[in-house]
This record gives sequence, structure tokens and C-alpha cells, in this order.
Amino acid sequence: MEKLIMLIDDDGEELEILNEALSLGNIQATCVWAEGGEHAIQLLNHMTPDYIFIDINMPGMDGLSCLQELQKKRALTNIPKIIYSTAINDSTITNARERGAVGCIQKGDNIASLAVKLSAFLRGVAMSG
Repeated sequence: MEKLIMLIDDDGEELEILNEALSLGNIQATCVWAEGGEHAIQLLNHMTPDYIFIDINMPGMDGLSCLQELQKKRALTNIPKIIYSTAINDSTITNARERGAVGCIQKGDNIASLAVKLSAFLRGVAMSG
């Protein structure tokens, strides 16, 4: 069954990279892109994705603030939210989990390794949720 993934990121090229990695990992998914947290909140009034991937470093509302805002919306509380960023460290992981993220995925420079991470992560989330 095909899943709907929302990517919240200020860089539109990340959508292409995510789509390529999902395809390479044989993950049946359609991705929609929200250019930042404010745009995501608008879109989420009209759609319910299966997963929400959030970049940390964005102008305006950063990823952790966005995550916190999304958790306030009752209709979104059961949707797995994943921090998806190049800027992931122990502090980021702790802060993300405290704000409701189910985990963090480090963006990489290698699409094949990203495909493996995404596949393993999404299988794990699906099995635990």
C-alpha cells in the first residue's frame, strides 16, 4: 500500500533526493513538499500524510519549533514525525524526541545509503505503530 509522506524543508531539491532514495529502496510512497513550517501547517489543514519528515535548519520556523507546533494539532498527534536533516547530533535527538518525533534520519551524500536507512526506519516505525 502506497504511503503519503510530507517533507518539510526549505530546499526543494531535497524532495528529489528523498523520492530517488524511496524508489531505490522499493518503498511505495508519494511525497509532497512543504516549503517550511508555516506552509506545512497550511497544507496539513487539507491533508493527512502517513509520515512527516522535517528538516531542522529552515528560515522562519525551524524544524524543532515546527515539530512542537504540529504536536499541538490533535489530528496530527498519531502521525509519525521524523527529523530529517544533516544537522543531527545527540542534543538534536533528545530535543526532537521531547517534542514528539519518533526518530531522526541523517541526510547523507549517498542516495543508496539513504535508501537503506529510510527502508529500515520506515519498516521499524510501521511495525511498532
